[in-house]
Amino acid sequence: MAVTSVIGFILYSILARTQSLFVGTGMVLSPSVIEFLGEQRSLFVYSLLGTFLGVTLILMILGIFISHRLAGPIFALSRKMNDLAQGNFNAVLSLRKADEFQDLKDKFNTLVHALQNQVKSELIKINSVIESLKKVSEKSSLSGDAADYFKSAFHELQSYYNYKKSLIETPSSQTFKPPQTPEDEVLI
Repeated sequence: MAVTSVIGFILYSILARTQSLFVGTGMVLSPSVIEFLGEQRSLFVYSLLGTFLGVTLILMILGIFISHRLAGPIFALSRKMNDLAQGNFNAVLSLRKADEFQDLKDKFNTLVHALQNQVKSELIKINSVIESLKKVSEKSSLSGDAADYFKSAFHELQSYYNYKKSLIETPSSQTFKPPQTPEDEVLI
């Protein structure tokens, strides 16, 4: 806007000096010519004002458009980072094609997928331990406090498995639970 103002001021000064030169040297003394020069000056001022307002409006619209292309992705990334911090490991970021920060989106999504893979690897290990505990309970005979402790530890491990599984499940999917023993069955 400052550039438009400076250019307008320079052009207006040139027009005013030219008109003053015509009138001041006595080259133009006719009232109709002086009136014509005044109308030209008014037309120039209105044209300059219209141009200034038009350029200002265009720059404002472009500013809003460009700021949305920058601020939108930052807001979306911030929201997904909060989701990830809250334990939502499905917080994949998606942006519009023309948005900035596409490379940052790709790196964030790579991080999310790496976390998902880490949880999946942990789930495989936990499931393996659960299966091993089932085999041990089938082959050994525990009684009393040892059986209660074993049963409690087994259920805690299953709960932990379900928690880890919930980190990578989509909200619409059902919670996966490994096969559990009936409540009245004592793990031995």
